[in-house]
Amino acid sequence: MNIEYHSLIKNHSKPEEIRLAMVKKYYELNSNASQTAKEWNTKRQTIRKWVWCY
Repeated sequence: MNIEYHSLIKNHSKPEEIRLAMVKKYYELNSNASQTAKEWNTKRQTIRKWVWCY
């Protein structure tokens, strides 16, 4: 499941829902930022940023 994070954020009316889904996936993968970043096609730093915020 490769998701284009930046495309979703740009085209979504409520980007916070996308970010929350990404954070939930991070915890489903046992707090693995690398694997989450691969699945969301983004950087680990982006994952960590939103995990910290949520």
